[in-house]
Amino acid sequence: MVEAGLTEIGEVARPAPWYRRNAPYTSIYGHDARIEFLLAIGARRYLVETKRMSVSGSVDEKLPFVWLNALENQPEYDFVLVLDGEGWKPEARRWVEAKARADERFTVLGVEGFKIWLSAQLRASAGD
Repeated sequence: MVEAGLTEIGEVARPAPWYRRNAPYTSIYGHDARIEFLLAIGARRYLVETKRMSVSGSVDEKLPFVWLNALENQPEYDFVLVLDGEGWKPEARRWVEAKARADERFTVLGVEGFKIWLSAQLRASAGD
């Protein structure tokens, strides 16, 4: 995010673009939770969840939870899920990517795709 020109903030808001690590949000259970990043780009706010799975395991089972959290937090936030690693079950990845195709406010990307997406969002907001 620093490479893209964003500034990290703490509790103090500032004009966009900025990001905050370990940002608070409300989970599907209605309690306070934390997510990897909150991004502010122009007038839009994005919750960014990252999941890494380098070997086969059970992290796949968390994807429906991530998707439900995204739905629960709309329209206040758009949601970006960044998947990394080679251990994802193809069926799980297809499932979550299908959810993203069906909802323009839910995006699923790899790490390199996220860098491209972020750059495009920043360029678009600069033109506003």
